Amino acid sequence: MAANIHRTATDDATDALAALDAAARELANWRAHLLRVQRDPTFPAALQARRSAQVVAGVIADAVASTRRAVCHTDVDELVS
Repeated sequence: MAANIHRTATDDATDALAALDAAARELANWRAHLLRVQRDPTFPAALQARRSAQVVAGVIADAVASTRRAVCHTDVDELVS
């Protein structure tokens, strides 16, 4: 049987922040690849730019999902009172 792992809003926020850090690093790569495409529009350079774009999109999607989970783990009672 799988272990029951209890996550908190802090865990999810930490995951989201780590994903944003990873996205920021990959944005720099994406930018560098696009600048290379401007200087030398070759197929391999364009493929690298597309790959970086896909990585950024995936990592941002992970950050969004972690942020949504953080909201689910907050104390809803404090919002209603």
